[in-house]
Amino acid sequence: MNVLIVGGTGALGSALVRFYREAGHQVFATWHHSNEDLDEGVQWHPVDVRSADSVAELCERLPAKLHIVVNCVGVLHGNGFQPEKTIRGIDADQVVETFKINTLGTMLLAQSLAKRLKHEEQAKFVAISARVGSIEDNRAGGWYSYRCTKAALNMVVKSLSIEWRLSNPRCSVAVLHPGTVQSKLSEPFTSRSKNIFTPEESATSLARIIESLNPGDTGKFWAWDGSEIPW
Repeated sequence: MNVLIVGGTGALGSALVRFYREAGHQVFATWHHSNEDLDEGVQWHPVDVRSADSVAELCERLPAKLHIVVNCVGVLHGNGFQPEKTIRGIDADQVVETFKINTLGTMLLAQSLAKRLKHEEQAKFVAISARVGSIEDNRAGGWYSYRCTKAALNMVVKSLSIEWRLSNPRCSVAVLHPGTVQSKLSEPFTSRSKNIFTPEESATSLARIIESLNPGDTGKFWAWDGSEIPW
């Protein structure tokens, strides 16, 4: 199978790259900030998921047929910003930037890769979301940018699943919650977490769910343990 991991240099992304490479698949992966120490045996490509031109250029370098696409790109905090505890902490520019990374990227990938996911075999298009993107499950509030952009990501995938159910019925579309994974993204917020997974543990769980997806499961929100998360 041809597998594309977008965001293949992050903790979870690199674990998924290793998982699929070791399983004997042809793996394509992307990097953005650095192309040092990349996994050998993988075809690497630069991409900025915020840019339609960059995503389109990536698409041109890929094979005509893809079986699995997983978008692992996401942002929660960074230089000079942290998740907002209250509405007073909102910075408009940062909200827009977070949307571009957490939501727009998946839209652009689906737009450019649609033809490569449409073929006679079963295909999977997956985006990594987060449980905090569930509106029904929100009991703590805060984290406005991250929650809102992940909720928007979930809506993108839900709408895409409805569209592709007609135009590409062999492609299953889903959003996955990987659990709390040891990574730079989660590091500042894991001191009180009881269940923390290594990237390898999470990748193995997610790959198991991806393998089990079929067209009847399209348009759903799954947790790492195979349970369905409410929207």
